[in-house]
Amino acid sequence: MVSQKTIIANTNAAIAAAQADIQIYIKHELAVLETRLSIAEKHLQRIPLQLCNARMSFNSPLQYPAGVQTIQGMPIHKRDILNLLESDCVITAKVLELPSLSGEPTLAQRRTQIGEFLGAM
Repeated sequence: MVSQKTIIANTNAAIAAAQADIQIYIKHELAVLETRLSIAEKHLQRIPLQLCNARMSFNSPLQYPAGVQTIQGMPIHKRDILNLLESDCVITAKVLELPSLSGEPTLAQRRTQIGEFLGAM
């Protein structure tokens, strides 16, 4: 027969293990939430820029996020997005720190990604 002290000790050990598992789970979920919040904040910060570009005429210069320096190959005007070469799209996506498109993205998909990011499409 198992003594009462053994039962209590085993129960306490099980409780401690469960608490440790719960703490690990909570820390993981908190990290996931912090990542999602960071992404959401970046999206929210871009909204004024996107609204500005969306209201501009087709021949207007594009507005870029603060701190982004345009380099050769990047679109200067809204209309330029429709004429970007694939190499220009790659350069622009890299400068804007856009996520990689999966698979073998078409030129239209690359242009759309850039246009949507800037609010020009």
